[in-house]
Amino acid sequence: MRRILVLVLTLAACAAPRVDHAAVDRAVEQLQARKFAAGVVDEGVQPSAYLDRARARMDGALLGEPAHEVAILETGQDALVARLHLIRSARESIDFQTFSWGDDDSSRAIYWEFVAAARRGVRVRLLVDQLGLGGTPDVLAFTTIVDSDLQLKLYNVLSRRGRNDTENMLRNALGNFQHMNHRMHNKLLVVDGAAAIIGGRNVDDRYFDMDPDWLYVDRDVIVSGPVVEDMAAAFDEYWKHPLATPAQYLVDVAPEILEFAAQESAEIELDVQHPDRIHWAFDLAAQTDLYSGLVRVTRHDVSLVELVVDPPSKNRELDPGAEARSDRLMREALELTRESLLVQSNYLVLTSGARRGLNELRKERPDLELAFLTNSLAATGAPYVYAISRKQRRNLVRKSGMEIYELKPRPSDPTELVPRYAEVVAEDPDGTGPTLAIHAKSFIVDDEIALIGSHNFDPRSASYNTEGGVLIHDRELAAELEASMRRVMSPNNSWAVARKPRVWGWRQFNSFMQGISRPLPILDVWPARYTTAYDLRDGETAVRSVDPTFYDRYQDVGELPETDGKKRTVTRLTSVFGGFAEPLM
Repeated sequence: MRRILVLVLTLAACAAPRVDHAAVDRAVEQLQARKFAAGVVDEGVQPSAYLDRARARMDGALLGEPAHEVAILETGQDALVARLHLIRSARESIDFQTFSWGDDDSSRAIYWEFVAAARRGVRVRLLVDQLGLGGTPDVLAFTTIVDSDLQLKLYNVLSRRGRNDTENMLRNALGNFQHMNHRMHNKLLVVDGAAAIIGGRNVDDRYFDMDPDWLYVDRDVIVSGPVVEDMAAAFDEYWKHPLATPAQYLVDVAPEILEFAAQESAEIELDVQHPDRIHWAFDLAAQTDLYSGLVRVTRHDVSLVELVVDPPSKNRELDPGAEARSDRLMREALELTRESLLVQSNYLVLTSGARRGLNELRKERPDLELAFLTNSLAATGAPYVYAISRKQRRNLVRKSGMEIYELKPRPSDPTELVPRYAEVVAEDPDGTGPTLAIHAKSFIVDDEIALIGSHNFDPRSASYNTEGGVLIHDRELAAELEASMRRVMSPNNSWAVARKPRVWGWRQFNSFMQGISRPLPILDVWPARYTTAYDLRDGETAVRSVDPTFYDRYQDVGELPETDGKKRTVTRLTSVFGGFAEPLM
């Protein structure tokens, strides 16, 4: 039956219309000459002391200074302002790469900034993973015709389409699952080949402290110096790869282009819907000194910054010989660790190799601090992934000695993590306030080496997705990053997850039964859990979960605090029946 269904869907795909590339190219050229979107407001290149300094650094004019200038973008507010500032200040080129691009106010504002840059003669290249693109075929078509200096490509296109539908997804899931799962998860913005932003943020209101329902606690870095040359080269490698398809050649985009060609004018409904919600970002981005418009940023002069990026063909099904560079870095980080390893990610699902590496590290260094900061079930929108994480907790705590911290969905002082929190609540008609969720992906080795990037430290990032980030060798920057991570880990913001108190006899029996049940890919039916969540008691001082006084200072708040019944049920059922999906998480 399955073979018949795959055959039917494959034949349907073969029946899809072919694109006449020559006809589309002629239409695009004619439409670009007509200068649609002439109403785009652009006052020319915005002066930028930051970019001037970055260009001088690349030209070798800043003799005697450290090679790189690096600043961590901790807040979504700063991340949006920095992006707008760089785009408006570009003189020559903009290269932009992202996994996901939404359709909301910040997404549209950034889109029109790209259009305006192209209209003033800046070469703009946009590379977006097809699975994460929110634009409709008419928007993709409009983007290809708006100006000859603006180019759009989609990565790993499914069924030659720009927009996925249920039939398209089903066809690929049944007939081409490995290929469908190879996604470009990198996030990168390179301006004039001199300055760049790289890290974990996609393009969507929730990444920029603007969404009334969800706000992501995320992280990027803005950097100038020699490593930017490596970033530009890495972008070129993706841009020229066969998996990057020009948008105009897609079967649902090409007809829209030809339809535009038959019209006297071309327009799309893509205006910012609530300009009053984003005006603050435009005002701050207009500062000549970028740092004057940022609220929580420290500049660091750094000698050594390394780019870590996977090749486009990383998926072993596409190229068995391709090297997973980011996965190799994870192994090297473990080998370098001597005193502490702090990790932050939205998911806590590790590969079997990573778990073995942590177990060996614990045996070699019994006093090592190994802490992982992630989302609680109440703070995540991915209960299926959390369910797999539940299955790993026993071994991570018992064998690796991992200290786990889970973000609360509504910390006691959310402005500590999101300075604009009060403004977002005021913009919410319900006034309930958004849920906070971790999306940042970072680690710190021994207080001196920091990684900030897109890698989730999970099986999907290790085997399927391409990832990118920077490895920064600098104690001062690592100290700033550690302070940020420990602020999120504090009892005000997170629960501590630790083993349940020891009860003679029961603990040994429970551990034995879990050792049998948890590894099962299906029918993990033993209900008792090895760990639970703890909150600091009023008036007590915070300590680590390995401290002998921990259980006197903290109270058990249950394994899944502040979680509704439906989410709990989905998570528990997935833990029982869905362990086989661990490699895809």
